[in-house]
Amino acid sequence: MSVPRAKSASGVAVVDGSITQVGRLTTPVTMSFDNGRLVAINGGSEATRLSNLLESLEDENAYEFAAWGIGTNPGAALVGEDPSFEGERVYGWTHVSTGSSAALPGGTVQAKIHLDGIISQPTIYLDDEVILKNGKFVVDFV
Repeated sequence: MSVPRAKSASGVAVVDGSITQVGRLTTPVTMSFDNGRLVAINGGSEATRLSNLLESLEDENAYEFAAWGIGTNPGAALVGEDPSFEGERVYGWTHVSTGSSAALPGGTVQAKIHLDGIISQPTIYLDDEVILKNGKFVVDFV
């Protein structure tokens, strides 16, 4: 898991696995980030539930981009309704987090929630280089 530099994360995450306190998704939820903040949530009823959850917290820090990670455990699985610690580690999957990052190495944000969204078969660009395409690594880490 990685905590980005404050106010640096920008991009779009199409979450299709599960989201903290929303549960497993029946339709994808698109989360748009700009300068380290969640600025838009789109999708069906689960996107509305996520928006309502964050709004109900009355905590601007809940919208801060907290962390992201790429799963590297071929034996891991998404367990239960909410994102699980194991679900974040499924090989070739990824997750994005908003809210608190203070408990993570390098994190400083304290919020009323740490929210994870799990993405199966993601395509990830890092500084304009594709590192994961449809859940398959395209860079050699050796």
